[in-house]
Amino acid sequence: IRAAALGLMLASQAGLALAVEKLPPISKAEREMKEVPNEPSASAVFLIQRGRIHLRNFRLQDASTTITVQARVKILKEEGKSRGEIAIPHSSYVRLSKFEGRTIAPDGKAIKVDSKGKFQRKVSQATRRSVTSIAFPAVEVGSILEYEYELNFNNFYYVEPWYFMDELPVLHSEVIWEVPNELHSRVWTVPTFGVQVTTEQKRRTGYIEATFTAKNLPSTPNEIHGFPFRDQAARMMVVPMAYKDEDMNLPLLESWAAVCAGVDESYVKPRR
Repeated sequence: IRAAALGLMLASQAGLALAVEKLPPISKAEREMKEVPNEPSASAVFLIQRGRIHLRNFRLQDASTTITVQARVKILKEEGKSRGEIAIPHSSYVRLSKFEGRTIAPDGKAIKVDSKGKFQRKVSQATRRSVTSIAFPAVEVGSILEYEYELNFNNFYYVEPWYFMDELPVLHSEVIWEVPNELHSRVWTVPTFGVQVTTEQKRRTGYIEATFTAKNLPSTPNEIHGFPFRDQAARMMVVPMAYKDEDMNLPLLESWAAVCAGVDESYVKPRR
């Protein structure tokens, strides 16, 4: 485990979240791919996984933290067609606000996911957790599936790591964190399987934009009685330690004491 300070010492300026870029056009190599190098038995492959995490900025009166996830998956074998249905967990606290998807057939024809291919089921009524499942149309060997969805939540405590790896091989995984100048943070990463994560930082008005990228990631073993996925997959996150500006000094995850005090203030005292 490695923790490194993320430079956030920029002058406070107003700024807005950048619009999320669309996935690049499908390349000839992606269309013609028949198997994954070094993993020919793979039934499907993530060609691209990309996330943009815009951390809430109180100074700009952001309503919530926003996570946008984009992906492109290629179906390589018959058993890979099961990847034609994806499930997105969410709740009344972590809200699913947007989904778009399409199937690109081997002949290049694109078919959008419509509302008939989406359904929601309750996982827990007590905790208000749900899963929205989406079935892609006309999935066959050689199909490419593309999708994008957005999650929103108000509390920094719900921020989770970005997983570069998956049960499928991943050729390109990238996450961009938009961190307000006033949010003091640390970077936490867990590289495994020799995965190399490259980092790039850009300064823009009101924010630091940090990009983390990994390429050619092997599938994460899913074995009976094996280690859990979370213990095997390379992952990282920007840990929000505290939010400080002229009007606010809000401890977040800088210590267990701060976390307990925040939980007491937000949940226990109102209940009393």
